[in-house]
Amino acid sequence: MCLPQGVARTDRWDGRGPVAVWCHGVPGPLVLYSGDQATLAQVDPERDAYDRTHPWWPPGAGASFFRGAEPLEVESWLRTPSAGARQPITWPDPSNPARASRRAAAVVLTAHALREGDYLEIMAARFPEGDRTADEGFARVQWVGVLDRQHVPSLIADRAWAATSLMVVRTRGMVGLLLLRADQPVNVLGYVNPERAAIEGSVDVEGNEPPWDPLIEPTTQPADAPGEAAGARAVLNSWKPPCGEAELYPRRFTDPEERRLLLEGINGLRLVPLSSLPWPHHLSRCPHLPRVKALLETYPDGRRYDAPGPAAHAEVFARLTGQDFAECRYHQANWALIGEIAAAAVRDHAGDWRAALAGTAVALSPEEQGYLEYLFADPIKWDDGDGTFTNGQHRSCALRAAGVAMCPVRGRYLAAEPYPATVPAREHAERTVASFWISYVRAHVGERRLTHSIARALSRWPALRRFLPTRRHPG
Repeated sequence: MCLPQGVARTDRWDGRGPVAVWCHGVPGPLVLYSGDQATLAQVDPERDAYDRTHPWWPPGAGASFFRGAEPLEVESWLRTPSAGARQPITWPDPSNPARASRRAAAVVLTAHALREGDYLEIMAARFPEGDRTADEGFARVQWVGVLDRQHVPSLIADRAWAATSLMVVRTRGMVGLLLLRADQPVNVLGYVNPERAAIEGSVDVEGNEPPWDPLIEPTTQPADAPGEAAGARAVLNSWKPPCGEAELYPRRFTDPEERRLLLEGINGLRLVPLSSLPWPHHLSRCPHLPRVKALLETYPDGRRYDAPGPAAHAEVFARLTGQDFAECRYHQANWALIGEIAAAAVRDHAGDWRAALAGTAVALSPEEQGYLEYLFADPIKWDDGDGTFTNGQHRSCALRAAGVAMCPVRGRYLAAEPYPATVPAREHAERTVASFWISYVRAHVGERRLTHSIARALSRWPALRRFLPTRRHPG
């Protein structure tokens, strides 16, 4: 159905109103923007036959549902997939064992009790039933709005729906907006896979969201007033999962530290010692890059030990002189002052670099102010424990050379876990190189009495590396 512009509208297309569709297994109509939508080019014939003989919505459910809506006519060529879109597919066999021992347990709420972060069942039916994981069909609620009942008749012609408030819901991964009656029972996961909740609720909040959404106005945020909604929330919050619920979700993160960062970490901007950051892995446009590349040829591939790029950059850094640094345009700015102001911005001004700049008596040049702004507009990005970082390869080098101890970094971190004490840049560079060669020697000869002596020799005298059995491949 194509909706008229009004309470429901889209201003990101060519003036046409949004489109409403009724999908099998979905608890309410979907309102989509009127542009291109992705559909399956091939459908499991058995699933198609089952859905046709077991309709979720009554025939013609949408014919008179929306006020002023018209049936949508689509030219046939727009629905014809290209020849390359059809590939041989092995469809699931309904007789195969189920992918999960059982479905995840759900709590029944009324739709007006939904809140952001709930996992709403948006696909209640699927053929074959066993061909889905325990929580497949549940999606994280990203946004909830309420269209008050006084405005509902402007959009809905169906009497039963027009007599109540309308919940407007956007879930992760769902294109468009889902409409639900405020008094409609819906299923919500009682226990959410903690790894999934952490990724979708913090690490990757936006997910793969559609590029455009229709608009339904005027919507308000649902109130947390006492009453039925509050009672439903209390039921959900006090719900106890049945025995074995956690075992439905195998752990994907087996490393304890990595899993702890996922479950307990937060995303944000914080001050990180430069000696806790990895070294750059590729300083493009650096006048000393040829030296790094030449040194990299003495390094092994790094398949069984730390990657060689950061270690080679650290080794070159430790050998650079003041004159060497002066040859690089990135080192011309007053990075000591830039780093001082940046640290004050994070520490004292909640990341407001302009406020921190106003509090210093020393002026920055326009170029230096640009560098300062860039530390926040496009900051270094690094999660605790990662072997590399993105953004700021040159900036990190310049800050290190200027003796700056800490700099702003955006990423995931453990707020209660302090970083190690800062280490001077050259000392940190030497430690990085030594650590690389210790890992390399251990990988080849194990932990022996001469392991550290061999690693120390390889760190100090690159000429010895030509005798190594595993060398870096050219190119």
